[in-house]
Amino acid sequence: MAISQCSVDTSVISQLADKPALTSAELKASFDEAGTGIKNYINNTLLSGITSEITTAVNTLGATVTSNQTANNTRFNTDEGYITTLQTKMTTVEGNITSINSSISSLSSGKQKVISVGTTTPSGGSDGDIYIQYFT
Repeated sequence: MAISQCSVDTSVISQLADKPALTSAELKASFDEAGTGIKNYINNTLLSGITSEITTAVNTLGATVTSNQTANNTRFNTDEGYITTLQTKMTTVEGNITSINSSISSLSSGKQKVISVGTTTPSGGSDGDIYIQYFT
């Protein structure tokens, strides 16, 4: 099963008019739309797809090991080369799982910048933060 690509429209804000005639709630919802869509994709599609792929791989590996063990029980218990090969493959699978977990962490960490509002000139913050200044 292939994991589908994220198709969330991330250009929601750039599609707004220069002076949008939206309520504050509608404007906030527009700012949240892409981030919420990406979060939902990661939580509902990507993670379940990765879990499914890992489960399939583990089940296939388990069936292969069980089949080989049943057919070659004596050889499996005495052939150190075979056991070493199997341990190497398991180490590779564990490394791949670690790599996938690391990728998931890097995909989800720090992706949504800070959005703040106020009537004064912004101060502090970090690159990429969004500040909406309004006048009363």
